[in-house]
Amino acid sequence: MTIFITLIRVNQSMIYDRSFTIKGKYQLVEQFGFEQDGTIEIEIEGIEFEGPEPTTPPIKVNPTSQIPTSTAPPQLTISPLEDRGADMMMGPNGEDQTGDDSNGKISSPITYFNMTIWACKDREYQSLIGSSPSNFIENKLCGDYNAGNCPMQNITMVAGNTINFSIVDSDMYRIIILKCVDTRQVDVKLHYVLKNPGGHLSKGYLPLPKLYKYMSAIIVLVLFATISYWLRYRYYLNQIHYLLLFIVTLKFILIILTMYYWDGADTVGKFNTVLKYFQNLFFSFAETSFFASLFVLSRGWKITRPTLSVAESRTISLILLFLLSVLLFFSFYNDVYYFLSLMILYFFMMPKIFTNITKNIRVLESHLILSRYMNSNSQANYQLKKRVFKFLRSAIVLYLGAILFVNSIRIVMVWWLYYISYCVSEPMSVVMLLFLLFTFRPEISSPNIYLDSNLSDQMVIHDLSRSLEHLMNDNLDPISLASILESKTFDPKSCIIIQYPSHHSPLVLGFQDHSTQTPTTPIKKDE
Repeated sequence: MTIFITLIRVNQSMIYDRSFTIKGKYQLVEQFGFEQDGTIEIEIEGIEFEGPEPTTPPIKVNPTSQIPTSTAPPQLTISPLEDRGADMMMGPNGEDQTGDDSNGKISSPITYFNMTIWACKDREYQSLIGSSPSNFIENKLCGDYNAGNCPMQNITMVAGNTINFSIVDSDMYRIIILKCVDTRQVDVKLHYVLKNPGGHLSKGYLPLPKLYKYMSAIIVLVLFATISYWLRYRYYLNQIHYLLLFIVTLKFILIILTMYYWDGADTVGKFNTVLKYFQNLFFSFAETSFFASLFVLSRGWKITRPTLSVAESRTISLILLFLLSVLLFFSFYNDVYYFLSLMILYFFMMPKIFTNITKNIRVLESHLILSRYMNSNSQANYQLKKRVFKFLRSAIVLYLGAILFVNSIRIVMVWWLYYISYCVSEPMSVVMLLFLLFTFRPEISSPNIYLDSNLSDQMVIHDLSRSLEHLMNDNLDPISLASILESKTFDPKSCIIIQYPSHHSPLVLGFQDHSTQTPTTPIKKDE
């Protein structure tokens, strides 16, 4: 079952202790989605330049003049540190009023060989698809300090200072360090806290702790109901039921871990790395177990066949080992691409599952024909098995379509609605699990999908005709057999061959079940 929620890489750690080595003109510190009245607190713990300080005196130009040519250094306006003080004066819209003119533009002198910090709205991130191109705003600011919409701008960085800023407009922000002129390499050590009024998480993920609390309550009820029902019918359990109970248990553990993971991050401000590792492990095992259940159920294990052959068991084991390896690799190496790993496996292996289901439906249809001429109660069991396989096929199609849809909408979804894909993904996986638990539950009543499970899956038209002849004590000619088979046993759009051409006759005899045609239609060999 796809746990889209648990494995998306979260780019917004909220309390950070980070060190940067800046060799170029800029450094993206963090990208974070703020609600109104969100706060930024940055403590500059250390700044260390490599190399001697430039001897060129500071250059001052009119900030309203045109951008200098390539022979002159680009414009950058800062305010002297002593004029700004430890606590900056913020305007009604969150802008720093120190050194600004009435239009909100920076009017203090341009001073070079300084390093400044900015918080700018990520304009491109407001679009439906994707985020800002790499270094988009940073490149612009080094050439034109008014190019970006930056409520917190041009604040000189000095070791030991603490910068506090309150967000007025809800938006996605990029916190940037600019070093546009100084060519020296610099090592910067920062401690910063990014917080929203509702918690430490970025705006697009704030509802997740509450979501997982609800999901935890639901999965506890599902696990309790499953164990209770399984205990009640414990004498009628088989390996399918133990596998389903194992999947429910893994799902329960995974959701509980995820709940603590998101709740702790929202409360404390830091993601728990240990919980993340356990999430990856249990996700991989839960998804592998779920796929195993689909595979063995499609083969008709305990439904149309009592056991799996050695070759089938070996094939299933290799497939599951491959799936587990891929999931673990993408979960720990780069969990952004876990969806890709799932799609690779599902789209390559699902045709096998659908083929198995269709084959079982064909076998059941053949046995349904035989059961009409036998004095037994098997016909009701066959009808129920056939209906279950059709439901399973439809459920898998819907589930795969939902997986593709949920993971695709994130590409075109605005950033503050990311939680919606999570809110759809988790309930969807639980609903699919509930379908399997209900459909393949242990039963003592009749009809029962676990009765008459030893059915041949190699029955062809010749075997069917011979079986009917044995039951009816009569030789069946092709016309009689076609009449018996008029119940759409096989694909109604294909011709069922009754007699193939031979040296005795150049004709092939078959029939198609169409209301406007007679049951039998002779077909020439060259047709």
